[in-house]
Amino acid sequence: MSAIHGGDIYRNKIEYDFSVSLNPLGCPEEMKEAIEGAATRIMEYPDPGQESVKSHIASCFGVNPENVICTNGASELFAAIVRMTDPKEALIAAPSFYGYEYALGMAQDCSIERYFLTEENDFELKADFLERITEATDIVFLCNPNNPTGKAIDEGLLYRILEKCMHYDTCLVVDECFLELCEGAVSIKDKIFCYDRLIVAKAFTKLFGIPGVRLGFALSAAQTTERIKRQLPEWNLSVFAEAAAVSGCMILGDTFKIKDPDIIASGYIAKSLRIIQEEKSYLTGGLTELGIKVFSSDTCFILFKALEGLYEALTERGILIRDCSNFEGLDKGYYRMAVKDRQCNKALLDAIREIINGT
Repeated sequence: MSAIHGGDIYRNKIEYDFSVSLNPLGCPEEMKEAIEGAATRIMEYPDPGQESVKSHIASCFGVNPENVICTNGASELFAAIVRMTDPKEALIAAPSFYGYEYALGMAQDCSIERYFLTEENDFELKADFLERITEATDIVFLCNPNNPTGKAIDEGLLYRILEKCMHYDTCLVVDECFLELCEGAVSIKDKIFCYDRLIVAKAFTKLFGIPGVRLGFALSAAQTTERIKRQLPEWNLSVFAEAAAVSGCMILGDTFKIKDPDIIASGYIAKSLRIIQEEKSYLTGGLTELGIKVFSSDTCFILFKALEGLYEALTERGILIRDCSNFEGLDKGYYRMAVKDRQCNKALLDAIREIINGT
């Protein structure tokens, strides 16, 4: 049975891990230094009020500190939202991030309705999704850009979904954990001031390559973040996560505020997007030459369709990709790979070529 998530390096001997989609630039040096420096605080409790972290995130994303709540990764946030709303009917797209279904499984007697994305439509969310939101829908989870397809949601459609949720007083959760690593996706965060049941989920995990730190947060109306807080344990952020959050906000804040295009082009986010675009093109071209069907992606990972057994064959060679057969709406033969640096990407393509050629 394939893993529910990627990153299962503990039960496999892996040299190249493509199963976890992270920024190919890796963690910035200044963030590493901040995290290492937090070791001097291990004799202290972290701030249960998260005041410094909330202040930095609020400044960075253009909201108020009371609009921010931080969690031990986005997974803890999704669980807290489900406990808070106690939904009886939920609507999600499929395939999409398994964490929504996992969290919804914590609710009592919650029915999960699925809107199936189709290969014929390149796995894009279409306007008929609106028809699936009814007065019975308690909560909607959307991923923008979507995981594992990499597709950003059309801006106009996203706002129409928000309007439909507002009409039925439905909680709308928009997962933007990959948004800063995406070309074409638009954040809906400014709408939290228009609708108190809109929750925008974010994390620094993917953007800064720190899944081991566990740092997620939500942007929402003040009364909603307060309700989410009551579903969380005290001290749910470590001093290391606090340090990473402040450092990340400083990196992002500098990027967002600088107006000089030459300085922007040399910054961490610009470099990240540039390497993602270049290496995604390299991988897509290489896979296509091998006769493999590749689906277009707006972010730092690629969904593709290849021979069954590729996951196992690559794992035997020390390369881990994401077997997507356990995503609702996908079958055996669908895989997701992260976009990494040229050396890693070449090693992956070489290995797939050898497998296909039987060498």
